Amino acid sequence: MDFFKSILKAATVALFLLSATTLVSASEDPKEEAAKQVRTKVTELIAEPYFLDNDVEKMESMVYFMITEKDEIVVLYVDTDHVFAEQFIKERLNYEKVSDSLLRGRYAMKITLKNGSI
Repeated sequence: MDFFKSILKAATVALFLLSATTLVSASEDPKEEAAKQVRTKVTELIAEPYFLDNDVEKMESMVYFMITEKDEIVVLYVDTDHVFAEQFIKERLNYEKVSDSLLRGRYAMKITLKNGSI
């Protein structure tokens, strides 16, 4: 009888853990995941900038952009003190596709360009 009680307890614990795992995975926000994918895509697109001015190690900027219904990034404004950073970001990001994004509308992202990498 004790053997069956042990099996029943183990099955109950396993069922509880399975349902808890399902609840956690179901509660993840799809828009949050899409935002991570957009951030990853932006990071890939602006990888490895090389500055002509070797005295500058990094350039910080705030990028304001939107994602269109065609899943394209359109840079609206780049807030930075460096003309190179503004041009570089616009050239790399404008009209690039974001795969199956659930996001639409305007967004802002802080980007730091480092000489040779992000």
